Amino acid sequence: MTLENLFQKYQIRSNFESLTELTNSWNEIIEDCGDGYNQNIFELDYDIAVRDEIQLLLEDTSFKDHNDYKNFKNKIELLDERFLGLVNFITEDDINHFFWKRKFVLIDAGIEYRNSVFKEFGIKY
Repeated sequence: MTLENLFQKYQIRSNFESLTELTNSWNEIIEDCGDGYNQNIFELDYDIAVRDEIQLLLEDTSFKDHNDYKNFKNKIELLDERFLGLVNFITEDDINHFFWKRKFVLIDAGIEYRNSVFKEFGIKY
């Protein structure tokens, strides 16, 4: 199966046309989080949706045989580790979910994000 077919199969957003674009998007989100993300938590949830799309591809059995799979997977794993270093999980109730689906707060964030965390979870930092 071609990458184009995989993107169509999983309805990957049309602004992503390549593995590089997906990887770059996830990287940019991580960089924003590391630089003091300053949007609300709902915007972050939307931004992180790209990681769902990446996961669909990583779990596809036909993609695992693709020439680009291993390189893509390795890049994503490195980015995931960076992201995990930027968050604190606020509950263990969701430990069996993918890490980006769990309830977390960014360790370093801007005022808008901090205010939305306080409104949503009652956490002030």
